[in-house]
Amino acid sequence: MRALPVAAQHGASRAPLLTGSLNTVVATNALAFRVVIHNDGEATEGQVHVVLQIARSAAQGGPTVHQMTVAKLPPHNTRAVTFQKLGAVPFATKTTVVVSVPGANSKVYPVIFALPG
Repeated sequence: MRALPVAAQHGASRAPLLTGSLNTVVATNALAFRVVIHNDGEATEGQVHVVLQIARSAAQGGPTVHQMTVAKLPPHNTRAVTFQKLGAVPFATKTTVVVSVPGANSKVYPVIFALPG
């Protein structure tokens, strides 16, 4: 089981995030992250938890953590989940978005959230 690159969505735009470089993400009220997971194994996985965490300072309330569950994921298949209603994000400062599938893997995306326009 593995998480594949995350895409930040705002409006009709979808830009894949990269783990090795700073990603600028335009944060609007419609900001969402689409996460794709893939089952590399030979057995169907059930109740696959996908966690998305946005790092924030303690003064901003600490990290925001969001979870979704994929009920069933057959072998060699992918599923996408979309995290919406993410709450306040830290603007104009480098932070991270971490996506993990507990018991499998995680990806860390360095981001900076920018205002639209």
